[in-house]
Amino acid sequence: MKSALSAMWCGRLLRSILPTHTNPLQSLQQSLKFDQLLIVTQQIGADKIATGHYAQVEFDEESSRWLLKRPADRSKDQTYFLFGLTQSN
Repeated sequence: MKSALSAMWCGRLLRSILPTHTNPLQSLQQSLKFDQLLIVTQQIGADKIATGHYAQVEFDEESSRWLLKRPADRSKDQTYFLFGLTQSN
């Protein structure tokens, strides 16, 4: 995975299509298969997944949705890695 990520970023850099604001770790995060992690979680009978990211979640009764919130320690905020997750399943 590391070499594939490096090759992708080097290729983009050489073609001058790498935005200065892009985070290479974010690309790696987006390529992770959270759906596969959910399947394994269900197979072993777990009801929660710990990704290790600093964030808070809160269930909103009115909308019946989970809200992704910044953690108490803003210096460790990693919600930007999780924003692309859906509420399905």
